[in-house]
Amino acid sequence: MKKITILLSLMLSSVALYAQGFAIVADKDSYEHCRPQLEAYAASVRADGYDAFVAAGKWETPEEVRDSLRRWHDTRALEGCVFVGEIPVPMIRKAQHLTSAFKMDELAFPMRDSSVPSDRFYDDFDLVFRPFGRDSVETRFFYYELAPDSPQEITCDIFSGRIHPSDKFQDRYTELSKYLTKLVRLRGENNELDKVMSYTGEGSFSDSMIAWKDETVTLQEQVPGAFNSIDGAKFYVFYQFPYMKDAVLKECRRDDLDLVLFHCHGTPDRQWIQNSPPATYDDEYYAAAKLQARLAVRRKVRSGSSPAEAKASVMERYGLDSTWVADSFDPEVMKADSLQDIRLGIVLEDVWAAKPNARMYIFDACYNGDFREEDNIASRYIFSDGNAVVGLGNTVNVLQDKASSTYLGLLTQGYTVGEWHRRTAILESHVIGDPAFHFAPTKLTVKDPYITPGDDLLEIVKNGEGFMERLNALTLLKHDDIDRYREGLRAALEDPYEYTRRKATYYLCRVGNPDDIPAVLKAYFEDINAKRIAFNITNNSACFPDSTFLKAFDAADKSFIHSGMDDGRKALVSAVGLKDYAAEAISRHGSDKRGRASMLHILRNNPYPELAPELVKLVKDETEPLNIRVVVAEALGWYTVAYNRDWIVDELRDYHPAEPELQDEVTRTVGRLNVYLR
Repeated sequence: MKKITILLSLMLSSVALYAQGFAIVADKDSYEHCRPQLEAYAASVRADGYDAFVAAGKWETPEEVRDSLRRWHDTRALEGCVFVGEIPVPMIRKAQHLTSAFKMDELAFPMRDSSVPSDRFYDDFDLVFRPFGRDSVETRFFYYELAPDSPQEITCDIFSGRIHPSDKFQDRYTELSKYLTKLVRLRGENNELDKVMSYTGEGSFSDSMIAWKDETVTLQEQVPGAFNSIDGAKFYVFYQFPYMKDAVLKECRRDDLDLVLFHCHGTPDRQWIQNSPPATYDDEYYAAAKLQARLAVRRKVRSGSSPAEAKASVMERYGLDSTWVADSFDPEVMKADSLQDIRLGIVLEDVWAAKPNARMYIFDACYNGDFREEDNIASRYIFSDGNAVVGLGNTVNVLQDKASSTYLGLLTQGYTVGEWHRRTAILESHVIGDPAFHFAPTKLTVKDPYITPGDDLLEIVKNGEGFMERLNALTLLKHDDIDRYREGLRAALEDPYEYTRRKATYYLCRVGNPDDIPAVLKAYFEDINAKRIAFNITNNSACFPDSTFLKAFDAADKSFIHSGMDDGRKALVSAVGLKDYAAEAISRHGSDKRGRASMLHILRNNPYPELAPELVKLVKDETEPLNIRVVVAEALGWYTVAYNRDWIVDELRDYHPAEPELQDEVTRTVGRLNVYLR
């Protein structure tokens, strides 16, 4: 291995012996072009009490970086780090259970697309990886599999962040220099987190106002100072104006704004702010809605493999005449559609021009922080000429049904962004910008405590004072005895916080104990207008055995449901059908056709407890094709809250198949389930 040259800026005379370390890991060229700015940044972090130093070199492999971080952790009490410039990108495979939503088939899709770019390789020292090769084209990518004997959960030892400039809008070293100069200036602010803006795009929360409204309560618990002034907390939603982009970017330009939360869909180069505004009698709204409806139809036509067939299909499906689709491929119409489309989202050029000033951004969206790309939305915010310095973005797609502000109160109390993120990190989430950035601590009471070992989690779920406190306790209770967890879930069905009720219904269904059906059914009818809760119940109802939930639903009194209300039965029937589909795949004894493996893959998102005995039997059946047994062994790793998860572990713990590939997957699954059997 080629020896690396490390340049350390050590000003030990100004660093207390007990200071925790902070490493600024830079590539050699970035250091040579921006040395004064990097040293000034290190000095500003030292002023906060860290033993901050610059480590620059020609970093050849992720192992070199990780080994250095481990050494500094042991010798210099390393607390965190930031990667500046061209630092190798670990691309992680066989670890999709550590993501919130990513479930791409690693065999069917290219490695670049089906791997997760993740710095958990660097900041969680306990995880064990197997090298899988370097990308021959994009040579900064290094592929790894999570080893079977690795811990199967994320517990970061240090925090980390990425500062990756781009040549897209100006020279990358000019961009990096300007960012670091801005960062040093703004790190000197004694600025409390007391000005917040939240934006909710179309499709987020499934456009459920019941789900959306509670953010005002959770943010008041976490950022109380924002609710002491008329402009301290602002909440926008996609249908307020025909085109929301200008309004959102105008808010982001406010120099007094501290934090922006974006709840919307995304890609590396775009935030999907909205699609179609509601068609009201207001002329401006109506005109916009009409344009966007026609744009949506023409999009569908253009996405078809055959223009003629696509036109006929769209006309038949939506009952449209030919005027809606006739000009779909007219160059002038396509140009107009492109201009209309750009009004519905924020793209890289918009961010560059807007010069956003809010200090921090949370991008609760897919791919907005994808540092595989030359540029991405999260990076563009911090590198633009405004005062933005740090963001939180995801490198792949991310679950919509998550609490994006968990432990956010830590930021209000003066914790660094990295310290906050270390407690909430998933495989795909990353700090983009300075992870050592922090706000001044507030003197106000923050109701978002970090629950400590020894706390009675069940008691907190039942009687905790704050929305976030009870939610955090319920999340941790997942690792407790299954009966205590069920008791906590049933109590949470009555919680005033919609998100807590939503997750309680989701997991109580997935436990799959039929004794809980009356409680879930009661929650469904009492909260039938809560779209996310109803969705979670109907989609996961088949986790109860023998269609018992559907039978109980049919027997219930539904006289109060008015004629215009969807009672959900069609979705319940569909859920049962999906389970039958999976059961049919299990029964195809001896088949190794790709279709069967794909059918069995759905068990990762649909872990039906009643099918577990047949799945374990299939894994152990040596007459079954190996690839099928491997797929099923992996799927069993998603049975994390099933009532029979202990039994699955007992059945697989001492099972040692001769095939290494199958043994690896069995080992991973036992490790994943053991995380929840503590």
